Amino acid sequence: MEVCRNSTHVYPTNMCNDASMNIAVIGAGRSRNGIGAYIARYAHAAGARVSAVLDRSLSSARQAARGLQEYGISADACDDFDQFIDRCRPDALVIASPPETHAGYLERALEAGVHVLCEKPFIWNGGCDCSRVAELLESARARGLTVAMNSQWPFVLPAYEKLCGLPPVEQIRSFHIRLAPLSAGRDMIPDSMPHALSLLYSVLGEGVLENLVLAPGSDSLAVSFDYLTSAGRCSAEAHLVRATRQPRPFAFGFNGLTAQRVIDMETYRIAFASEGRRMEIDDPLQLSVNDFLNACRSCDHPLIGPGHILATMRMLQQVYASHPLQPH
Repeated sequence: MEVCRNSTHVYPTNMCNDASMNIAVIGAGRSRNGIGAYIARYAHAAGARVSAVLDRSLSSARQAARGLQEYGISADACDDFDQFIDRCRPDALVIASPPETHAGYLERALEAGVHVLCEKPFIWNGGCDCSRVAELLESARARGLTVAMNSQWPFVLPAYEKLCGLPPVEQIRSFHIRLAPLSAGRDMIPDSMPHALSLLYSVLGEGVLENLVLAPGSDSLAVSFDYLTSAGRCSAEAHLVRATRQPRPFAFGFNGLTAQRVIDMETYRIAFASEGRRMEIDDPLQLSVNDFLNACRSCDHPLIGPGHILATMRMLQQVYASHPLQPH
C-alpha cells in the first residue's frame, strides 16, 4: 500500500483500477438516505464490475438496479441471498442495508468466501455485541478475506493536515466534531458517533474512553469524554444536532483548528474551509471504496480494517450504553 507520510502521521493514498473485480451490492436503493448506490457508482468508476443487487423484495431490487443504470451499471436484481451469490459469484460484497441486517449478511458472505465492505455501524441491533464482531473478524482472517467498514472521514485527514496543520500525537490535547444525523434521540449515536471515533483512532491510535458524559436535548446530543492513549490524554467533544436538509453541517478539528465541510450543491464538489482558506477535496466515500478495492486486490489491510472496526465498535457500545434512555 502506498502511503503519504510526514514525521508523525501515515495515511493511504492508493487508488484501484481493477476491471477483474466482480462486486455485488446489498441495499443499493436510495431510500432512508442510503449510500449503497453511490458506493456502486464509485466501484464502477474504479473499474470494478457491479453485477448484482439484492433487496428485500424483487420489485425493490429491480428499482435499485434501474437506478444504477444512470451510472452505466447493468446489474441483475435478486431477493434471495443464496441465489444472489450463486448467480453473481462476486469477489466482493457491499453491505449497505439497514444495520440490524449486517451481522447475518456478514456471516453468510464470509461463509461464501467473499470480501466485504460494510457500512457503519459494523453490526447493530439496539446495541453492538462486540464478541460477535470479534467472531466475524476472526472468521474473515481465518479465510484470508478482506473486511472493511465504510467510515469515510479518516480519508480527509491528509487534506485537513494541509489546511490546518496537525501536530505530533503527543501534542494533541483536544478534538471536537459537529455532526448532523437524520435520526433523533439515542439513535443519533450509532448514526454519527462512528465518524468521531474513527477520526480519533486514525490520528491518535487505539485508546480508551474515560469521563464519558452525555447531555441529550430535544433534537441534539452532546457527548464529551477523554480519549486516553499511550501518547497522552485528549479531551473530546462531539455535538450531534439533527438535520434533515442538505447540505447537512459537518466540521471537526484538533487543538481548536476547525475545518468545515462546504458542498457546492450544483456540482456536488466538496471542500473544507478554515479561517478564510479553502481546499477542494475528493469525495471521502470514493476514497473509502478505492481503498477497499485496492486492499482486496493486493491482499493488504484496508484503512478501516479489523483492528479499527473492533476498537471503535467497543467504544461506540460504551457511548450507547451511557445514554440516559430518554424517549425520542
